[in-house]
Amino acid sequence: LMKPRLAACCYNFGMNMGVGTMRKLAQAAVGTVVDGKWGPNTWKAFYEADDAASALKMCRFARERYERIALSNPTQKKFLRGWLNRVRELETLIKAWSE
Repeated sequence: LMKPRLAACCYNFGMNMGVGTMRKLAQAAVGTVVDGKWGPNTWKAFYEADDAASALKMCRFARERYERIALSNPTQKKFLRGWLNRVRELETLIKAWSE
């Protein structure tokens, strides 16, 4: 099983960004090769990762991605506030979560 904070991030960003993008954000957050594939090295990195720190990293990477989308495609800028609010709410949950 996945650690709870990382699992919450994977679910949230998988639903909102798509599974392929979520996989890459998650891999970057736990410090493994970013290839979008879930293999033994990715699972090992997940098990060894600090749950809270990695989940917060994943949120930071998601925020940066949303900002890049809005900058590169002005038609998407209208969604940026909602996207960032969602990330902030998830960060609040991660910080408040007790093990």
